[in-house]
Formats: sequence, structure tokens, C-alpha cells
Amino acid sequence: MNLKYFFGTLLFLSLISFAMQLGAAIHLIAGLGRPAAGFPERYVYISLYNHEISPSGHIAFTGVAAFDQESSSGVSDETNAIWTGLPGQLRLVIKQNDSIAGFPAHVLFGDFYHQSWLKLTHSGSVGFLASFKISDTEYAKGLVEHVDGKNYGVMKTGDPAPGLSDGETIGDIVDFAFSDAGMVIVAKVAPTGDHKIWFKNNLGLQPIPSPVAGCIYDRVEMNHVSINQSGEFVFLAELYAEDGICPIRFGLFKGRDGVIKTLLAENDPVPGMPGIHFSGFGNPTINDHGSVFFSASMSDNSQSKDGVWVMDDLHRVNPLVFGGEILADKRSDAIVGLSDMTGYDFSNNNLAIVPIASTSGGSALLTGKPRETLPFTSLGDTEISQLGVIAFENEQPPGFGSDWIFNGVFSTLEINQNGQYFFSGIAETVSGGGEVPAIWRGEPDGRTRLVAQEGMKVTVNGEEQTLERIITGGFPTGLSSKRNWLSDNGDIIFLGSLHRRRSDDIFLITDDSKEQKIFNLAEQLFPQYFSPPNVDDQLLEGFVYRHYPDTKTYIGIKNGEVFVLGDVFGPGPQRIDTIENTLRFLEGKATGL
Repeated sequence: MNLKYFFGTLLFLSLISFAMQLGAAIHLIAGLGRPAAGFPERYVYISLYNHEISPSGHIAFTGVAAFDQESSSGVSDETNAIWTGLPGQLRLVIKQNDSIAGFPAHVLFGDFYHQSWLKLTHSGSVGFLASFKISDTEYAKGLVEHVDGKNYGVMKTGDPAPGLSDGETIGDIVDFAFSDAGMVIVAKVAPTGDHKIWFKNNLGLQPIPSPVAGCIYDRVEMNHVSINQSGEFVFLAELYAEDGICPIRFGLFKGRDGVIKTLLAENDPVPGMPGIHFSGFGNPTINDHGSVFFSASMSDNSQSKDGVWVMDDLHRVNPLVFGGEILADKRSDAIVGLSDMTGYDFSNNNLAIVPIASTSGGSALLTGKPRETLPFTSLGDTEISQLGVIAFENEQPPGFGSDWIFNGVFSTLEINQNGQYFFSGIAETVSGGGEVPAIWRGEPDGRTRLVAQEGMKVTVNGEEQTLERIITGGFPTGLSSKRNWLSDNGDIIFLGSLHRRRSDDIFLITDDSKEQKIFNLAEQLFPQYFSPPNVDDQLLEGFVYRHYPDTKTYIGIKNGEVFVLGDVFGPGPQRIDTIENTLRFLEGKATGL
């Protein structure tokens, strides 16, 4: 028997399910100069920003649409607007000069409030702050929720403060957090300027009392309000007493069903560390299991240490990471900074992704879960981190050759509720002669792979084009204010451009789990062709592929089809089939069916 023919035929059959998924396919969601959803014919997007994606895959963004005159005069009739919907099903949420239910008819939408960000819930509801025109000279800031395709005005400046005394009005809307269980709102009340908190659900809008009798809110920290799918919320606040001393000056608080509890207060003792107390808090976020992640400083009045902690629903406090920890593989000396303690993100199973800086001057990204117990009893002790390294400055980035390194710029990191993560960053040549912005995706086991980079080929409306630019953003700064770019399905939304001088087209990288299964099953079932296993994914001319130098073979996927390459398969790339068919066969072969 001709073994080459036999194995070639077997490979063909087993790879019949090999090509159906586009693999890390990149789709254009909205692009400059393209038709604006919900507008009349010949209206196009001329500006796009504030892109978001919900855990369920709903998308929202803000921008400007205008009538395309197709002449040297360019565009006219510019209109501010907000859009939402599933990919390919975008709809208009609101546009300039629209009125809205809950506000008087003469109060008209002007523009999205750019000091805030859109908030998307699991179900696709959208919350946003906006500027509203009341008259030619008078404007107000308003809070709006878009639920089940309809807009509702929640509150606006100048209105009577809900549930408070006569004469108290909304002076400013400071912050809000939004989930399918409700909305938490922080606002300043005129004329006193005090902060107040409200909780809104289907039963209405109710003020939240102070957690300490005899004390009132002095200031609620902006961008430090978080709510989960059960309606539990957390926030940081300063308290004061008008006629005395408040026992809590600054603390971390948790609320549910109108009841507020103090989780931790400034100067509270650190559990398991005699003589050491908490001296400050930051960035509290709550997951759907009720666990609260927060940054905190510890002090013994002579020295201090920064860290990130998690408190479970039984109020047990466990550490995630501290300044001064040594990396487990000792590839650098020690962690000395935690990127200002705001950049981490975490999932429902408490798996976290954390940016750090090392004493060697290198930046890194770590992932892992909190410790069960404290690793030390003194602030001067040095401990080894339980977190693993997924990216490190000056090391080779996944998907790039040995002459490339991470330049230390990591941003837009996020982790979803399944423990998948992504981050954007910049790869540069060892010689420093070139830089390439790129996006990497990772799994809970810490395996990281390249999914997008500047210069890669993408297919838009059936036409192959080049992704000329990828725009990276900053670290998230808390659930209420962070940008959500990763869905629980593994889809990633990002800003880029097909044109070198433009930078605000919105793209979606779809889930690539089928592609990865194909690669992994091919390695498992046909090691004589594809070994050693678990080589890096790479990108070239629209292909996502793996190269096996030992066997001189390739597996690649492009536009939903699978290809193999190598002398054993014949001359040139050999098309196998669609991803769905290939995967179906490989899974059947792996299970003996």
C-alpha cells in the first residue's frame, strides 16, 4: 500500500470537518463613510467612538452620522447618535433633537456625555449620560436607560431629588452602575453639594440611606460603584456627622434591597496580621457570586504595602497580589508596582488578570486566583506570587518570530466569566526597528495566542482588505467606568481602521474555539504530520495557521475553510473543507464514533 496516499486520504477525511470556522475572524461592525444604521439613505458614519460589548454579545457605540453629499464639500447635517444591537442587527437608540419618555417634551437629546462611558447589561440594555437641550441657552445632564427598545429618562440636573426633602434638587450626576437587576446612581444634591445614592429597579427609584446612623455621605468616589446581576452593589464613600464625629470616615460599603452594610473601614485591622491596618481603598468591583475585588493599602504606621484583595460573600478576605512579591518563575527580581492598582479585571470564578511592573523595569501581565491565606505576618516579609505570567516585557510575543519582543505596553486587558482573557499591546523587533500593535487572546490555562495585528488581511463585504491600524486604549478602572470589550462568548470588540489615516472603525473578533479544537485534534490524531503540539498560532495574508518545522507542515484556516501545506500533501496549499464538517469528523474520530 502507498502509505503516503493512505495517510493523505485519511488526513483528508479526518480534516473534512477542518474548515468551517473562520477562526479568529474579524468583522467590520461600523465604519467611516458606510451607511449609518437607522438613518435615511445616504447618511453615513463620520465619527465612531465608545464601543462596548456585553457579556451576551450585544454591541453599543456612540458617534456622528451625516448626509453624504458625494461632492468636494464633503458631508453636512451632522447628527450625534447612539447605536446598539447584535452584530449585523444594529439599530438606532437615540439621535440629536429626540425627546425621551420621562423628561418634558421640550427637553431634547444633544450629545452623549463624553466624560462617561456607555454601560451595557447582559441582556443588551444600555445606560448612558447625555447632554440635553432645554432652550437655546439652557442645558442639563441627564441619565437615560434604553430597555426593550425604548428610552426612559431616569433623572436630570435641576429636577427635584427623588425621595428627598422639598427644595433639594439634582445638582450633578456623578456616576452610575447598571445591570439587569437595577441601576445605582450617585449624584450631588443642591444646594448643599452633598452626595446621595439611589437604587432603581422595576419598583421605582429609592434613595439609599447612610450605612452609619447619624452620619451622611460627604463624597462617594467617582468610578467606584459596581453592581452585579443579583442587584448587589458596592461603592467607596466618605462620611461625616453634622453634629459630631462619625465613627467611619472612609469605607467600602455593600448594598442590597435598600440595606447598606460596611465591609471595611479605614484603620480596620488586616485579618491575620497583628498591628497592621488598612489605610486606604480603591477600585471595588463585585462579581455575580457576590465576591468583591478591591485594592487596598496596609500600614503599621512605619511602612506600607499595596495590594489587591477579594472578599467573599461570607466576608472572608483573601489576598490576590501585593507589591514586593517575587514572580514564581523568578524571571525578574520582584513586583514593585501594580500599575496604580486600577488595571486588574476578574471573573465570576475569581480568576483575575493583573498588570504589574518589576524591579528590573519590565512590565508584565499575570493571571490566577486569590490565595487561601495570607503568605506573611509582617509588611517587611517577601513572598512568592501564586500568579502565573502570561506576557512579559522583552520576551517573545506569541505568534511572532524570535526576533520580536513585547515592548512593555499592555492595555485594554479584560477577562470574561468563563476565564478567557484578552489584551492589546505592541510587539517590536529586537533591534528596535519596527513596532506592530496587536491583540492576544488567552484561556484559563494561561495559553495565549495572537488573534489580530496591524497589517493583517481581513475580509469586508466579500473583499479582502488590510487592517492598517489597531488603536489600543487604557486599563479598566472599575466595573462602573471600565470599557467592556470581551463577551462571555469570547468575542472581542476593538477600534481600528482599514485606512492608515483613519482610526475609528469598529471591528469584532469572533470566538475561535472551533479553530483551536481543529488544531488541537489534528495534533492529537495525526502527530506524524503535526508535531510537536501546541505551537503558536500565527497570522499571514488572512490565514490563521500553525507551522510544524519538525514535520515541515502547516495547518491554516481562512474565510471559513481549512488548508494544509507540506510536501507530504502535494504541491501548494491543499483545501480540505469547511470548519464545521472538519470539526464534526475529528470529534467523531476522537470519540470512536
